[in-house]
Amino acid sequence: MRELSTYTYASDVHPDKWTNRERIQFLLDRWDDIFAPNMASSLSGLTGGGSGLEPRLPVMAHHRSVRELDRCLGVLVERAPTLYRHLKAYRCNAEWRQVKAKIKFRGPNGREVGGDGWKKERIVPSWISLKSVRLAEDLLVAVFRGDVFIPDDLWNGLTKPVTGQ
Repeated sequence: MRELSTYTYASDVHPDKWTNRERIQFLLDRWDDIFAPNMASSLSGLTGGGSGLEPRLPVMAHHRSVRELDRCLGVLVERAPTLYRHLKAYRCNAEWRQVKAKIKFRGPNGREVGGDGWKKERIVPSWISLKSVRLAEDLLVAVFRGDVFIPDDLWNGLTKPVTGQ
């Protein structure tokens, strides 16, 4: 299973070149970021009938691909609750740590060079079965209607450095 979590997104291939499975993995790895409550104040819209009392969600949570993936997760929990638990624990609720590693990056002259750096690594609980995670992802890809699309705002927000404009 190819892991998107080992990529360095700033220098990697744009999501347009990814498979639907890789796009689903990217969205699930950032599920908490998409629904982050601290984002709700600046990126929000009401989720319901207009009484003003409904919780606000970030705009990204209303994106077509995010809503469709949420529907697919509902199908997964109905059809295969065990697979759902493994997938959610591995993708959506994962803990991460920074580890020292040999990394490649582009130098000022544009050449690719290697050196010491840091990379993000997923902490996988021992009870999680990677086979179950793969099967759950297979089901999500099968029931997803249409192509999975990573919104540019989400891609830029999660991969580009913040500038002081």
